[in-house]
Amino acid sequence: MRYLFLALLPFYALLFCSCATPYQAADMDGGYSEIRQPYGSYIVEFQGNGHTSKEVVVKYLLRRCAELTIQKGYRYFQIIDRNSKEGVDYQLGSGGGFSLGHGDYSLSKYIERAEIKFLPQKPSTPSESIYDAPIYLKTNHD
Repeated sequence: MRYLFLALLPFYALLFCSCATPYQAADMDGGYSEIRQPYGSYIVEFQGNGHTSKEVVVKYLLRRCAELTIQKGYRYFQIIDRNSKEGVDYQLGSGGGFSLGHGDYSLSKYIERAEIKFLPQKPSTPSESIYDAPIYLKTNHD
């Protein structure tokens, strides 16, 4: 068992030194994606890895929503629906073994998803679900 642990030591070092998901298009390490809906809205998602906090995942989701709004020629977007999901990225057992079951140490990954619609002008009634895309990007940059 000791030799197995030593053989896997480089793997553990890489695992614990991994970085948070950067702001990027989705790949194996996470990132953003969007899907256009038949009725004109978009589903936008950001998936972090086990090293990305929930707060960062939410920030990156809203950043992508704002960028997409501007790319589509609009200034405002409204979040119609939003949901969060938390999953276990991996777990380590008490003996140092890797498992997908219940371990003594685990990293959670967060996924945020929002359905948004673009607005041609600023609504007359303010709402917490409506964002001014250029202002959001200006005030929430990295």
